[in-house]
Amino acid sequence: MDLDLNIYEYKYNGSITASIKIDGVEIGSNEDQLAVFVNGECRGYVNGIYVPFTDSYVFPLMSYSNNDNETMKFNFYHADENVLYENIAMTTFNTDMIIGTMSDPIVYGLNRVVNE
Repeated sequence: MDLDLNIYEYKYNGSITASIKIDGVEIGSNEDQLAVFVNGECRGYVNGIYVPFTDSYVFPLMSYSNNDNETMKFNFYHADENVLYENIAMTTFNTDMIIGTMSDPIVYGLNRVVNE
């Protein structure tokens, strides 16, 4: 994933706090990464953060834009498997949006990649 990002190029931001499930099982580590893109351009990324009071990992991602209503796509890197899951979810950027919290994150579910 190309994660070049200069947050000072953008006027607006919004937050998305997510958790990740693979095959229905919540996963996460400090080495896993969630990133958001608009037309292939990175608009935010974060490593997993352990939350003791929920005993889980979340991804408190700040996203950036100069326009409302841009379609943002998410990629997830699962470090334990060294696998990049692309386009796992989409959302529309809105200025000052807040989606999910540390105690109630939005859940992005995906299926494990099987290499044959």
